[in-house]
Amino acid sequence: MSDEANKSGCGKLFLIITVVLGAIAVVFVGCVGLIGYNYTSQETEQQGEGVIKDTSWVPKGFKAFNNQVALKWSDSGTYKCSYGDKCAQLEVVPKEGCSFLYAELTKIDKAGNNVGFTNETTSNVAAGQKALLLFETYGDFDTFQLSKINCS
Repeated sequence: MSDEANKSGCGKLFLIITVVLGAIAVVFVGCVGLIGYNYTSQETEQQGEGVIKDTSWVPKGFKAFNNQVALKWSDSGTYKCSYGDKCAQLEVVPKEGCSFLYAELTKIDKAGNNVGFTNETTSNVAAGQKALLLFETYGDFDTFQLSKINCS
C-alpha cells in the first residue's frame, strides 16, 4: 500500500469520526437545552414568576399566581384551627380546573430562617370553583410563605 493511499484512507476515517462525533455533540447539546428549557419554564410558572397572559378569569379580590390558578389568603377569623399550634387558610381558584391540587407552605422563623414546611391537597376542583386549603401545623416559627402550587 502506498503512502498516498494510506494518507487518503486515514483522512477519510478522520473525517467520518469527526462527523459522527459532531452529530453526537449536536444531539447532546440539543437534548440538554430542551430539558433545561422545559424544567425552567415549568418551574418558573409553578412559582408564579412566569408571564401571566390573561387575568380576565381571576375573581375579584384574588391575584393570579400563574396562568393556572389565582389565590388569596383567607382573612383571620374566617377559619378555625382544629389542631396544631398555628394555621392559615389559602383560597385557590383554578382557571381550567384541577383533578389534583397541591400547595406547600414554608415555615419561616423570626430570623427569616426556613424551619420546615406544611402542605395540603384536594381533588376535583372545577374551573372557577374556590378551593379552601387549611394548613395546620406545629413548631416554633413566625409566619408562612407560599412555596409551591401544583394544579394537575
